[in-house]
Amino acid sequence: MSTEGVSVTTSDATESFKWAEVNGVRYWAMAAGKAGFQGLDFSLADNRKLDLRITDPEPRVVDADDLSYMKMLVACLRELATQRPDLSVEIGNKKSVQWALFLIGVVCIGFALALVFFALAEGRNSRLEAALLPIGMMMLFGGAIAWNFHPFSPPVMLESDAILRMLEPPPEEGDQDQTA
Repeated sequence: MSTEGVSVTTSDATESFKWAEVNGVRYWAMAAGKAGFQGLDFSLADNRKLDLRITDPEPRVVDADDLSYMKMLVACLRELATQRPDLSVEIGNKKSVQWALFLIGVVCIGFALALVFFALAEGRNSRLEAALLPIGMMMLFGGAIAWNFHPFSPPVMLESDAILRMLEPPPEEGDQDQTA
């Protein structure tokens, strides 16, 4: 990372871009079980994408890899704010992830409604009464997933500086200016 741009080397290849080539930036973070995932995804002028991501099996335990990644993330956002103040950063998952989670919620609701429909159609009210709580919970779960990940809302956009304030660690007590 430099004032010119970003260069990423993996075991397969080296990719790089200049700050002027950046069309869009997305920051996202997710958790599944005990694992945590986050990334900074760059969309570039020539339809390329460069994603800086980390998968953390223990997100509550901060190790050297986590610290290095956060330093790189903060440095990229700080340089982006300097080099491209015209760009806002999109917050949240890609539309494809939102659609997948939204559809999981809709299928969950549909399955719960189908259970009710088939139980009523067969006249098994006693079984339906016994299953009302789990079916209700399934509908609430599906509704919550579908509502929280619906892909119909516009993306949330923030300035790089606002995201930096969220991601930068607070200064240590000894690091603050102590003027009397």
